[in-house]
Amino acid sequence: MKGRYNTASIHRILDGLGTCQDPEKLLFLLDESVAEDSAIRKAWKRSLYGAIGRTVVGRKTMFNWLVDNFADRIGGANFNVMMVKGFASDANSDREIGDLEDFLEERRDDIKGVFQGVRTLEQGIDQVKELKKISTSI
Repeated sequence: MKGRYNTASIHRILDGLGTCQDPEKLLFLLDESVAEDSAIRKAWKRSLYGAIGRTVVGRKTMFNWLVDNFADRIGGANFNVMMVKGFASDANSDREIGDLEDFLEERRDDIKGVFQGVRTLEQGIDQVKELKKISTSI
């Protein structure tokens, strides 16, 4: 994808790729996005991740990919924080909230050593829980 491209066209292409329902193809895109010789530019990653995260299959695949690769291949604390914050704000089921809580709890020491914003993430999860309680009581 490197070279001269129309930015709007690239983002439309990434949006289309992100809507794929095949977890293996989504994993390929996610792996490619962090590869050293990636054809996916850094500036395009947010669009790709956003597109993948818009579907249930994509969100589940991306969450599992993040869990599996959190310490190994995914570079940059800001990147990891951005993705975890995205999951915290998009979690819309008890299972997704539980999975995120388990993820944070299992990596509590690692996360505290890398991130200063963990409490913010936990507060986000608490807010999602409260919103869920309010929405179910209406």
